[in-house]
Amino acid sequence: MHELVVKHYHKHKHFIHYSLIGFSGVALDFAVFAALFNIFQIGSLVANAISTTCGITNNFFLNRHLNFKKKDRLLWRFASFYITGLVGLGVSSLILHVFHDHFGFNANIVKAVSIVVVVILQYGLNKTISFRDFKPRSQDPHNN
Repeated sequence: MHELVVKHYHKHKHFIHYSLIGFSGVALDFAVFAALFNIFQIGSLVANAISTTCGITNNFFLNRHLNFKKKDRLLWRFASFYITGLVGLGVSSLILHVFHDHFGFNANIVKAVSIVVVVILQYGLNKTISFRDFKPRSQDPHNN
């Protein structure tokens, strides 16, 4: 049994770490959203944009250092990670707009459900785009 668990862990290590890191980003995202929406009474879409940005930034740096351990191309990786995060923001905002603004569901519950959808989408995009391996750049000066 132990060998099966170890084998499964090694096979899915990045997803497991991504998920654990994601929980910290989700917690930060949800806490910031709840504070902005419930305490400061900022509109749900603005609060969502701010809270999502906090979660994206948190998750990028933790994934970069602890999970995928990619030190190269910081700006490109952050930009692609952030754009992927904005895709998630768009999906989350659309879900909030439809279910809270149009149907009147509780914004906190809608936000919590939207996070599940967004995390699955973003893992696939970040694994294949933001934290992919790059081929070494050629030493040929004409190939830059």
